[in-house]
Amino acid sequence: MKMNIRSQLIVISLIPILLFMMLIFAYIMPSLREVAENVMEHSLLMKLQGDIHSAHLFAEKYFGNIKMVNGTLVDKDGTPLEGRHDMVDEITNKLGVVATVFVREGNDFRRITTSIKTENGNRAVGTMLGTDSAAYEPVMAKNLYIGEAKILGANYYTAYDPIVDNGEVIGILFIGVPTDEAENIVSSGMAGASQAIIFCRVGAGCEPDHHFSPGQLYFSSYPGSHKAS
Repeated sequence: MKMNIRSQLIVISLIPILLFMMLIFAYIMPSLREVAENVMEHSLLMKLQGDIHSAHLFAEKYFGNIKMVNGTLVDKDGTPLEGRHDMVDEITNKLGVVATVFVREGNDFRRITTSIKTENGNRAVGTMLGTDSAAYEPVMAKNLYIGEAKILGANYYTAYDPIVDNGEVIGILFIGVPTDEAENIVSSGMAGASQAIIFCRVGAGCEPDHHFSPGQLYFSSYPGSHKAS
């Protein structure tokens, strides 16, 4: 059945509108995923900052002021921290991140308690940070490091905060989440974030002003650093 003149005119008039809408989405879609990733990765950065602050609260709860005595990290009562895993396990259970305490040994740092497990299921205690770690120089400068790091062959998004006693770095408090887990979290949030961003870009034109790219380093003096008195 042939369309009448009115129907033909309606169809013809809709074509420019459809073409315009297609052009709009062609403009939005290439940057949509990038913007959504920036939103989710910004949330990941905020989580790491919040979790390292919480980790300090756990350290205060379990150990009080941490000191270095004859090369050993001890709590407020003088009891060594090495081998005491209750704190790191509670951080993992409560925050969903792995946690570690390092003691400084010479120019390097050794894990003395950790919730990170090796391939054989044992805790990765006794292993070293390594002077080639991305976190090494910031920590030695008494700064918080937040960024990507390789731990025992696996990639993590991490936060390393120095433990300082009398102006000297004596250890590190660490938290981290495997990058594959973090990226799954980011991917799972993409749909909702993308919908919100479509409305922002088309409507209000809003966009986050902070961009966190994996592997980017964040160096800052962190007011929550665990400083021993």
